[in-house]
Amino acid sequence: MKHSRLYVSGLDGADEHLMSRWMQRGLLPHRQALAQAGNFGCLKSTIPPDTLVSWPSIYTGANPGYHGIWGSYHWNRPHQSAQIVSAEYCSMPTIWEILNEAGFTTGLFQVPMTYPPRPLSGWIIAPSMQPVFTYPEVLSGHIRQRFPQYRFYLDLQKRRLQGASDREMLSAARDLLHQQAEVARTLIKEHPCDFYFLILQATDWISHKVTSPARDGDEEQREDDPLLLIYQDTDRVVGSFHNMMKDNDALLVLSDHGSQTCRGGLALNSWLLQNGYLQLKNSPRVMVKKWIGRILSHYPWTARTAKRFWSSNLRRRCDHQETDVKQNAATKQEQVSLIKKDDIAWESSRAYETGWGKIWLAHGDAESRVILRKEIAQRLMDEHGPRGTGFIAEVHEIADLYPGPHIDTGPDLIVESTDWAYIRYTDIASGLARFVNEIPSVGIHSRDGIYLTYGEGWGELKMQDVFDVAPAILRRYGLSPARNI
Repeated sequence: MKHSRLYVSGLDGADEHLMSRWMQRGLLPHRQALAQAGNFGCLKSTIPPDTLVSWPSIYTGANPGYHGIWGSYHWNRPHQSAQIVSAEYCSMPTIWEILNEAGFTTGLFQVPMTYPPRPLSGWIIAPSMQPVFTYPEVLSGHIRQRFPQYRFYLDLQKRRLQGASDREMLSAARDLLHQQAEVARTLIKEHPCDFYFLILQATDWISHKVTSPARDGDEEQREDDPLLLIYQDTDRVVGSFHNMMKDNDALLVLSDHGSQTCRGGLALNSWLLQNGYLQLKNSPRVMVKKWIGRILSHYPWTARTAKRFWSSNLRRRCDHQETDVKQNAATKQEQVSLIKKDDIAWESSRAYETGWGKIWLAHGDAESRVILRKEIAQRLMDEHGPRGTGFIAEVHEIADLYPGPHIDTGPDLIVESTDWAYIRYTDIASGLARFVNEIPSVGIHSRDGIYLTYGEGWGELKMQDVFDVAPAILRRYGLSPARNI
């Protein structure tokens, strides 16, 4: 039995509240028309709404306790070290692997955690700029030759450090979005498949780095809102994919999480340090850093001066180096932190946070870790914000949240801030910084992503969260979801 093609268009960080508002006002005409002929709704992200956890959950239908990907890094408790996660860490079958086994061909474009690309029936353009980033390998050379400006990632943090304005960063993001869309359309025309999974990240890039009047609660529509402009660009891209479809083809537009205004920052490692769960070395160098950290914490003007100095130093380094994206991000964070990982006394530390509120306990016996988990969770819940209100909604124990065979490789606790509206710092802030830090009004992830279904075979399908996507796609092809989905 022959099935129609399915186009899955992933828009990283596209927010349900913003998209609903702009569709109602006729500002996103392509998605508005598709939604009127199909279904549109909120797709809840994972806890936390982490891109590199949500996308594997979308394309496997499994929680991280089963697929084994807890974020950018795989943390090794006994050695207190981390390895960058890649495709090899996903232990559940993906949508395209199941479709390939059933005889369907698949094309993947910039899908997270697909590098290094594995052989499949179809093609992969992995999110990497290594010499070979595709399957089959020959596509890497073809893309570089025909689209010399193509790259999968735009380092807006680096551009900001180099002095770029919001307008300049928006222009760079729009240019790269158009280039990526053209590459994707070319692959679809020249290498047709039965199933496409195409992801574009420009919505997330702009959300993180520029202010948006609409996201910040301004009901008066501004045509120069950077987020609106990038959403309109992605609307035209979705429209171009729709124009390539044949009569019986179907479309699924979705996102891995939403976007909201950030209210502040939680320096969780500073909290762990101040409460004795994280220990620093007693070397003279660290003692001097702790003294500097106390000054920065008590006198805000010194912290602002230091930040300008560190940013200027980092800007000069960025001007002369181009590194791997994940390594570059980790390096930048380490460079702007006063206290480095090498300053930590791992042998006497009991807990450490690695980003997104993920707290890992030191390697120990099961009973002592249970006691420590409950102690840290309760003390965190008792914390109050600068106005005396609680800002931690819940502290999740991972075994309760996402049970599965890989919970031993995941964090022990996940700290959920109110509405996920606080950035979780992975560094130790400015050494001994406050637990809650005031930060500029920029974007942060929310759990309210989107889904839009169009075409035959969907029926009255309603999706609730990211774990519903893979089963819905497989059932559309007449296939049973894998076990543990």
